[in-house]
Amino acid sequence: MPDFSPFLAFERGDRQTHIVQIMGVTKTVAALSQTGRTVILGATGKLGRMICRNWAQDRTRKFVKVSRKPIEGHAVWAPGQDSQSLGKVDAVIALWGVTSGDPDALEANRYLAIKAMELGAEVQASRVLHCSSAAVYQPQDYPLSEAARLAPLHPYGQSKLAMEQDVLNWAAENPDGPKPCLMRIANVVGADSLFAAFDREDDITLDQFANGHGPMRSYLTVSDLAHCLKRLSECPVEALPLIVNIATPGAMAMSDLAVAAGRKIIWRPAPETAVPHVELATARIAAVPGVTLNPKSAMQMIADWQNWSVSK
Repeated sequence: MPDFSPFLAFERGDRQTHIVQIMGVTKTVAALSQTGRTVILGATGKLGRMICRNWAQDRTRKFVKVSRKPIEGHAVWAPGQDSQSLGKVDAVIALWGVTSGDPDALEANRYLAIKAMELGAEVQASRVLHCSSAAVYQPQDYPLSEAARLAPLHPYGQSKLAMEQDVLNWAAENPDGPKPCLMRIANVVGADSLFAAFDREDDITLDQFANGHGPMRSYLTVSDLAHCLKRLSECPVEALPLIVNIATPGAMAMSDLAVAAGRKIIWRPAPETAVPHVELATARIAAVPGVTLNPKSAMQMIADWQNWSVSK
């Protein structure tokens, strides 16, 4: 398998038990208190480092970084290694994964998801949060709920959908293990292909559709994602959704983000395969205890990106 260097963070707390059902299987799992210990895998990546920068402002948390190789200030752990030294934790957040490459490379998403579930079981976590994607849906011109048709157009979305099924199967086969939460995440401001282009050049090429407009997408600021991850990690386990969209409410024009970032737009005719609109419905995440999500302007999103951005 590819060489992954995970990151771990945790905070201390007490545990309680709750009864939940996953795919018809009754499970007794532990609930996380407000001061629970939370493991974060994949925080050495760009998105993870931005999330950790945001959480560093939270003085109620103590974070412990874990890498595959010994690094000063880090604990050492990787898939296949003994997790006993990590102790018991209440939640695992799996931010790791592969976002590009051929189908064989993207298969790692399935491997990593199961390794996260296995780790959660070993450290007696009540839950494991997994990063899926809006790419699992068939695009439509209306907000997509969690019940929308699943028909990914590209290998990345296909790998995420396969990962979701693997996790559900694992949970059904391991009724005493942690409860999974499959987070179908929108484009993250600062971590998608648009912002990768911002890093490379000042002129941004966007598809222009027959209506004269460019792509519209659900976006998610780092601050909003960090907020949702915290609430999903801390909520009563019976309130934890099995599958949930996570996005800043509404759809954002990519051109508005480019203009707000001071980039010049170069328009090109959209190919037939281009998708004009992807928007996630957010009613389910808004119902999680403690979650508050509000629409944001392009300028607000760019300001959040600039606040939490990290180098490649």
